[in-house]
Amino acid sequence: MEEQNLRLQEEAKQYVRSMGRWYKFFGILSIVGCAFMVLGAILMMTVGNVMSQVNYSAYAGYNADVAASMGSMPMWLIGILYLACAGLMVPVIVYMLRGAKAAETAVALNSNEAAVSFLSNSKSYWKFYGILTIVMLALCIIAIPISIITAVAAAL
Repeated sequence: MEEQNLRLQEEAKQYVRSMGRWYKFFGILSIVGCAFMVLGAILMMTVGNVMSQVNYSAYAGYNADVAASMGSMPMWLIGILYLACAGLMVPVIVYMLRGAKAAETAVALNSNEAAVSFLSNSKSYWKFYGILTIVMLALCIIAIPISIITAVAAAL
């Protein structure tokens, strides 16, 4: 089957070109953010390891409650959560950068195939964010009552 040329008005091409540039911009920002999250994870795990070896009783004004509360959530666990969040960003980055490249190609070559690829990656991007939003809201709905119950139980 022969591919027909993309028949978009010049205004529509401008919108596709603009969206492609924004996708590329946010894709690059997401890569930087992902790198910072990985560095943060490494820092959390390193600090957690150092903090676990600190002898709190050597400090003047030692307070056992403060030392106990510092160990309530291990820093390596926070580091792993950071790595998991960075991992969740990878599909988003892929969708954005693929979409940006397809948008450039669609406008430059008037390619229907590239336009479909751009729209497909845009759909996947928003679908991923929609599912992630629902999951995060569900976790918040579950976490709030658990937090209240835990706080009440600790106060008793």
